[in-house]
Amino acid sequence: MKKNTGILLAVALSLIGVLLSFAFQDLNRLRPAASLPSDEKGGLSNVPCRIICSAPNIVECVYALGEEKRIVGVSDFVDYPTEALQIERIGGFIDPDFEKMLSLRPDLIILQGRMQKHEEFCVDKKIPYLRADMDSMNTIFDGIRAIGAVLGCEKKADQLVREKMKTLNEIRRKSSRIQTKPTVFLCLGRRAHSLTGVFTVHPSSFVNELLEIAGGENIFNDVQGRYPQISKESLLKRNPDVIIEFHPGEDMPPDSFPSLISDWNIMPTLAAVASKRIYIVTNDYLLVPGPRITQTAQTLFDILHDDAYDSSS
Repeated sequence: MKKNTGILLAVALSLIGVLLSFAFQDLNRLRPAASLPSDEKGGLSNVPCRIICSAPNIVECVYALGEEKRIVGVSDFVDYPTEALQIERIGGFIDPDFEKMLSLRPDLIILQGRMQKHEEFCVDKKIPYLRADMDSMNTIFDGIRAIGAVLGCEKKADQLVREKMKTLNEIRRKSSRIQTKPTVFLCLGRRAHSLTGVFTVHPSSFVNELLEIAGGENIFNDVQGRYPQISKESLLKRNPDVIIEFHPGEDMPPDSFPSLISDWNIMPTLAAVASKRIYIVTNDYLLVPGPRITQTAQTLFDILHDDAYDSSS
């Protein structure tokens, strides 16, 4: 599905900022909401059959668990898997369509992080809800398990987590056998054809963790703030070996990549510029904190070690 490049990038960046701020505000990595009805054993009194997913990563978790038939509503920003495009839309974080949600008669709403409007709606309408703060590796796996538990498929959730951990450990093992560990700048966004308004990831983000698994070192792994903006001066000082620029899900023709890469030529002393190790990545899964984190880790590994691994294996 084709997308407007500028709009999509803005949405992707704002989503990341929202997710990170949620994790910062709530020290509990995962908190099942008190409104979930439970039996005397602590489980749900009824397994939900009609669920609403408030964010793309929640939808991906439910699909990965094979429980997608229960979904009756999804966030406006959901575009994967393609089957989910046919499901009713219930608005976004800022502009939820509560009338639509109510009409879908949900028996569970799964929230990503702290969504105050949604929680108040659930409490007011007595709709059970589960809040999962999925941003770091641990909270992503905790979230998968919590969703599996509330949907009554704990074994499938445990198996899914084990499979993801196994894949990530395999990537970590491969990267650990490579002697060189390139320093990397992860660019999450910047103004078009300019090196102003440059943003990167914070140290506790799952993206930073995946970079480390892939065998790279984030040059800004000590920055403060949830969504730090980076100056050209700090880039020159830290001098990355590799620059990876994220444009997740953008419909960009390949012939547009050289123009984006050439923007960096105004900083010719950067090692990444001198060695021509600047990469534009558009995969739609890159910034989604869900089951496809293994694909993000593999993509980063392939970029960093495309030649090195053959000689070390």
